[in-house]
Amino acid sequence: MLNLFTALTLAAVVSLAALAKPQPYPLRPEGIRADTSLYKAYVGKYAMKDAPFQTVIVTIEDGKLMGEAVDQGKGELVPDEKTADQFSVPGYDALVVFNRDADNKVKKVLLTVQGQTYEGEKQP
Repeated sequence: MLNLFTALTLAAVVSLAALAKPQPYPLRPEGIRADTSLYKAYVGKYAMKDAPFQTVIVTIEDGKLMGEAVDQGKGELVPDEKTADQFSVPGYDALVVFNRDADNKVKKVLLTVQGQTYEGEKQP
């Protein structure tokens, strides 16, 4: 009886530990892709102001929008389902917001990471 009790207790502890374990960023279901034609507006180089990196490069790779802070790292920009032009960067705890001009063209990027917000202007 003690062995059964021990086994059940261990199973409960393992189950609770799995619940407490940080889960990875939720991914889009397999086979569902965002409309990458919309991503083209964001692609380019952005000159950053007062940031620990001079340039952010935005590209499309394998149907995913990617952002790279030169010499700092690269990650997928995951679109916010509720807010246009807003993306998160899983693993970096970062928020990326693109700003458009009166002609609806992407002109700037705001990158918020570790409580700091940096602004960059899209280069021609």
